[in-house]
Amino acid sequence: MGPGGDGGVFELPVSEREQLRLPFCIEVPRVKWRLRGGGKETDADWSGTREEVFLDPPSLPGALALELKLPCSSGRVRVQLDDRQETWVSINGGRSEINLLQFMDTLGAAGLERF
Repeated sequence: MGPGGDGGVFELPVSEREQLRLPFCIEVPRVKWRLRGGGKETDADWSGTREEVFLDPPSLPGALALELKLPCSSGRVRVQLDDRQETWVSINGGRSEINLLQFMDTLGAAGLERF
C-alpha cells in the first residue's frame, strides 16, 4: 500500500485450482495539521486526528500558527471560531497556515483556551 492508502487483494478464480490475485490500493484524501511556533517542528508532528489543544496565552511564543496539509493544491480555506470570528487563508502547494494569535482575544473573551 502507498502512504495514505488502504487496499487489499482481489482473488478471482480462473480455474478449479488457480486464482488470479489482483492487488489494489485506494488513496484516501486527508487533511493533516500541526501547531507551529516553537521552531522545532518536524514531519512527525503532523496529525490527522481530532485533538483538543490547550493554550496558555502568557506562555505562547511570539507567533503561533496552525499549519494544514490539504488534498488540493490551491484555493482558499475558511477558519471560523463558532460564530464569533472568521478568517480566510490561501492554499498554496497543498498547504495553508492560519495565524492563531488573531483568535486569542475571542477565545479569552469567551473563557476558552482550546480549539
